[in-house]
Amino acid sequence: MLAESLIHHCSELSPEALDRVVRAQFLSKLMRHRFLEVLTSAWRAEIEFEDSKFLESFASLEIVLNSADVADNAALTRACIIVCKAAFLVGEKALAQRCFIAGRAHALSSGDQASIEAIQYNRAAFRLGRFRSEKYLGVEKSNELKEIRTEVNSAKSLQYLTRIEAFSAYIDLIEARLLTLEGRYAEAIAKFENLRCVGPFPVGSHSQHILDLEISYCLCQMNEFSESLKLFEASVALNTSTLDADDLLAVRWMQRELAKCDVRYKKENADSNILYGESVAFYKEMISVIVTGLDKVSSKLISVGI
Repeated sequence: MLAESLIHHCSELSPEALDRVVRAQFLSKLMRHRFLEVLTSAWRAEIEFEDSKFLESFASLEIVLNSADVADNAALTRACIIVCKAAFLVGEKALAQRCFIAGRAHALSSGDQASIEAIQYNRAAFRLGRFRSEKYLGVEKSNELKEIRTEVNSAKSLQYLTRIEAFSAYIDLIEARLLTLEGRYAEAIAKFENLRCVGPFPVGSHSQHILDLEISYCLCQMNEFSESLKLFEASVALNTSTLDADDLLAVRWMQRELAKCDVRYKKENADSNILYGESVAFYKEMISVIVTGLDKVSSKLISVGI
């Protein structure tokens, strides 16, 4: 049942993944099988985190850290990945680096090449995510951009060497967004266009309409207003109710910037300042929840050698 959950999660990003892993965790508890309970709890925490169910994810993670043995490499690899992602999201770089190193060591111990790639990808993706969000909140840290470029290049190189395809589209997406931040708009557009026919991606962070908006923003920066406006009009159909807080912040920031750039973008975008303000509040609420969760689990990491 755990294997079925991972198939749903990794290949289809299906909501059935959580249902299956909850059932697997329940059966593990009934059998009083400590190893399986720890492993299923780790994967439950991962799926819940990806679904932005942060309170539930940290509760599952506490089960892992309370019951795991230092030799439970698979479960602790997953726990380290989750804490690393969370720590990067809230700017706790020291904790993120600690979990990055520990997670990589556990993955190496079990010969888990896919998780090694996942750890490298997540390091790049969540550092970039934090950088983007800070920019959209008005905090400029341009000195970090070169470091993030190095992280993304490392993730690309590892994916090329291992030939594991699971993260190739994700790496292309974060590179396109990094190119945008670097002001390399033509290159970013080419990357974004190539992503139209690949996936799947989580509905909370990516869609064709988000691609329309990101390309529209790049074209606007290049003064290609005619094409930019066409794509902007297409992006208006975006269903923002499904977006994660950080991705909603990015969408509202781009909409606001476009409205400031040219009055023609305001036709379907009149409330861009209000919507941006609401997205900031939503994002800060998410960060608060993650900080609270990290406070609960970080003290438990040392008990499993992290």
